[in-house]
Amino acid sequence: MSIRNQALIHKNGQLSGIQFEIIYWDTGKFVTPDYAIDVMNKDEGVDFTLSTEPLSIHVGSILAGMDNPDYQPMKGPVPVRSIFPTKSILLSLLMILLMIGMILTWRKRIPVTYKKLDYTFLESPRERALRRLKSLDGHSGTSKDYYAELS
Repeated sequence: MSIRNQALIHKNGQLSGIQFEIIYWDTGKFVTPDYAIDVMNKDEGVDFTLSTEPLSIHVGSILAGMDNPDYQPMKGPVPVRSIFPTKSILLSLLMILLMIGMILTWRKRIPVTYKKLDYTFLESPRERALRRLKSLDGHSGTSKDYYAELS
C-alpha cells in the first residue's frame, strides 16, 4: 500500500479533513491503519485532532472475470530516452571533424597551372599525321612499342 496523493479539506476557512488517494499493489483484503493527526493553532497548542477509523478494503483480481485466466505474456521493455544526448554529441563531433578534414584537404591541394598553347605554328591534321608516321618509320623495336607510339 502507498499514498499516491493527499489534499487538505477546508470548510469555512477551517481545516476539516484530509483526503488521501491510496494505491494497493496486491490483491486481497486489507484494513487501513487507524491514526490521528493533531492540528496545531497559532500558539503551537493542539487546536483539534483528526482521527480515522480503520476501513476494510477488498482488492480483487481482473483475471477472475476473464475467459482465459492463465498467465498473460510479458510485455517488452519500454524505450527510455537518455538524460545525456550521447549519440547527438558524437555525431556532431564527427561532423565537425569531417568538416575540418575537408577544409585542411582543400587548403593543401596543389593548384593547377595551365600552359598556354602557342598557336603561331599551325599545322593541318593531315600534315601532323604524316609527320608522326614518318617519325615511326625509323623505329626499331617490338610491334607492341610501334602500335603504342602510333596511337
